[in-house]
Amino acid sequence: MYAFSGNTAFNNENTGTPSALAAEPVSESFARWTMVRAYGFALGGFNFLLPPGLYSELIKDPSWAPLPNVSSHCSGVLNLRGNVIPLYQLAAFIEGSEPLKSAPYSLLIGAMGQAAAILLEVKPLGFNYAQLELSNDFGLAPASLAHCVRNTFRDAGKVWFELNHDALFLAMAG
Repeated sequence: MYAFSGNTAFNNENTGTPSALAAEPVSESFARWTMVRAYGFALGGFNFLLPPGLYSELIKDPSWAPLPNVSSHCSGVLNLRGNVIPLYQLAAFIEGSEPLKSAPYSLLIGAMGQAAAILLEVKPLGFNYAQLELSNDFGLAPASLAHCVRNTFRDAGKVWFELNHDALFLAMAG
């Protein structure tokens, strides 16, 4: 059994001494496949990141059933493989803007038992989480989502807000 640490591999079966592999750097493809990925999207002039490791699924051309007597940012529900998923419009929640009648994408966030989805007009972007620069830009978050921001990051001069999806969906459902 081998454990990887940085750019080297160590034999930890019996002695804990480095194996012959320890002198060899980890290949570029191994480093690429083991990087921590984060996904982000822009809405309402703000950039949002999902925490790494959080289950998400992009749904192209979603169709949903509208619900009567709900907030304007609640579009309705999706039937996803027999699971009823609430569907929200984050931009309408942030800005109070007019809800979309259709959108090319829906982003499912969270495991099926506690999942919800948001409508997107463009595909999310992928990031190498380790290359994002941690910042202290909490004050720049939209007021309606300030309590839903876990961390803030900077990348290429843009501020990205890492969302606490549980707090976000509780706020939008409430």
